[in-house]
Amino acid sequence: MSSPADDLLTFLAAAGLSLTVGTNAFRGPLQPAGDYVPANVVFAADAGGPPPFARDMGGNGEARSPMVTIRLRWTDADLGRNKVYAIRDALTGASISGYLDVVAAGEPRQLPDDENGRVLWMLVVKMTKNATA
Repeated sequence: MSSPADDLLTFLAAAGLSLTVGTNAFRGPLQPAGDYVPANVVFAADAGGPPPFARDMGGNGEARSPMVTIRLRWTDADLGRNKVYAIRDALTGASISGYLDVVAAGEPRQLPDDENGRVLWMLVVKMTKNATA
């Protein structure tokens, strides 16, 4: 069974955003740039979520909304901003297999630059699915 972060990365890699899983898009917490991690990179990490909730008033099943935190590091501030907003826009109306709904849970947030002056952004994504899935 794949994680919500894996599912999200797979979707983003197919969304025409010049992201490739394992090359410049990874699952897990943000890692420093180095031999295997480029300076311009996107990380997606599973981030818990609220308790399950009833899908309808009749109590016919529950849904879960796992959250995924996207962290983006980019060497150019303008290009980084453009990339994180393109990710947010790609999520608008997104259809990801196995999920009832996928939405950005707010707007992208710029974080303090990293130790090398690279811009950092964060975006939280809510991915709703049937509790039994």
